[in-house]
Amino acid sequence: MNRLDLLSAIGEALHLGHPYDEQPAAQHGGNGRRVLGGTVDGGRVAWVETFTGQPVNGHAPISTAIHIAGRGLQHSCVPVETYNPHFGCHVELIRFFDDALITVYREKHLTVVSRLEIGTTEQTLLAVTGPTATVDDLLLSPDHEHSCIRVLRLPDLHPCLPLPVAPAEGPDRVQLRSAPEGASAHWREGRSWPLRLPTRDQRGFPDRRDLWERLRAELVGPDLPTDGPSIMIGAVTPFLDHPFVSTVTGRASWQDPAAPPPDETSRLYHELPDVPERCDAPWWFPAGYYHYLRTDQEHGGAGRPDEASRWLDWLERLATEHPDQRPGGWEPQWELAEGATHLALTAIRLHAGLLAEVCRDGRLPDLPWAETHVAETPWRYPKGFRRAWSRLPRRFRPGSFRQRPQRAADC
Repeated sequence: MNRLDLLSAIGEALHLGHPYDEQPAAQHGGNGRRVLGGTVDGGRVAWVETFTGQPVNGHAPISTAIHIAGRGLQHSCVPVETYNPHFGCHVELIRFFDDALITVYREKHLTVVSRLEIGTTEQTLLAVTGPTATVDDLLLSPDHEHSCIRVLRLPDLHPCLPLPVAPAEGPDRVQLRSAPEGASAHWREGRSWPLRLPTRDQRGFPDRRDLWERLRAELVGPDLPTDGPSIMIGAVTPFLDHPFVSTVTGRASWQDPAAPPPDETSRLYHELPDVPERCDAPWWFPAGYYHYLRTDQEHGGAGRPDEASRWLDWLERLATEHPDQRPGGWEPQWELAEGATHLALTAIRLHAGLLAEVCRDGRLPDLPWAETHVAETPWRYPKGFRRAWSRLPRRFRPGSFRQRPQRAADC
């Protein structure tokens, strides 16, 4: 909504008899306030406001808060949790969902989702990667480390299966855009495609072992490398696990796989992780394993060049056997398990071409190297992957690869 309508709605909710009056802070002191964003739902109004107070010892105190008023509600405000309010924040979303208010804002270090229960000061926080996009009751956020789009259900902040996208290099890898007709992903070099989001019956996470069996049934063909399907499943698809983090340490923390996942939200900003850390997927591993196989034993490798050749041939087949396949998300007829299988296969095929290139030239692209905790969470990886993981010497892991030089457009 436009700014004048918002200020008029705030003034009406506060019974001012006129639009809410913003006051720019004086250059040399004096109170000031500015509305950063807001929303109106019937007679309810919510807005985010920054207040600048009188200077104290040369420093003006600044605070930012979420305000709610109108339709029988007592005017209330809750602080916006930030690293430092002097750095400001940008409101990406503010919206009522029945008895909850969802606010998404970017501050110096994090993009934060705030859920505020109407009529209380109970606020729940969740760190996501941004910038975000919203379609209906789904919040989308890019996850560059795992080459996917995270999907979060609002207002309960319940995660849904991520949508795989093509791995891309550089700082501006993928941007999200939302419109009345839906959301789309865009890349710096001009590629784009619409994102097909899950229906209400497609939200959830599959059984991990059932998904592995379905993927093995799809990853068939002549001259498969030993443990090839299991290695690709372990390297690329762990992002399809139910994601959660320890809000205290910011490190991934998985309990007994049969137990329900713990809550990844927090009520305190300082307990949120610096970077939302989820299910690590060591996408680079098949290429490292290829170089280990083709290197002779005298130089620390396995001395199995024929097996290495089967790996390269298979990766190239995976990358080219479905040339018209474009990532985009869900088909409406898929059930949860079927859809999860299709999304996982899409992720594997999107990575296969990149892995084949790394196998050929031995250079890693400018993509994050996921720090994995395979030994701590062995049940999250197929047995064939764990077997290969334990064999791979340090010299064939990231840090030993040559870094691919930046393209001129990236400099």
